[in-house]
Amino acid sequence: MKIIKVKEKTHFDNARDVRKQVFVDELKINQDDEFDDYDDESHHFIAQNDEGETVGAARWRRTPQGIKLERFAVIREYRNLGIASKLISTILDDIGSKPGNSSKRIYLHAHKEITGLYKKFGFREVGTPFQEAGVWVQEMEK
Repeated sequence: MKIIKVKEKTHFDNARDVRKQVFVDELKINQDDEFDDYDDESHHFIAQNDEGETVGAARWRRTPQGIKLERFAVIREYRNLGIASKLISTILDDIGSKPGNSSKRIYLHAHKEITGLYKKFGFREVGTPFQEAGVWVQEMEK
């Protein structure tokens, strides 16, 4: 398994394919909500299996509230293999390597069922759960 920072259009298209499978097809999130105007300004990452197939994706971006981790998606048959953890770790390293980011708040909106995953990386719950695009999420920050 390897994590790649997206720099090529093909990899970006692969990330969108994973997100479509997970968020649009599986979770029934509206495609217009999933594919937003922030894709162009975000830093995207993909996870590839040993055969070079893209099986996971995620992104991060700067917002007025800090740095937001978003769109973590792993294809169903590849879940619970540590892929999401590798994506989180790689993204946090990438954020830390950019000048000026060390003083910024890092946050995300986690699906309620997987807040434990983010807690392993030092995130804590903030506020109460809320619905976003029809899914219950919990804001978390590091």
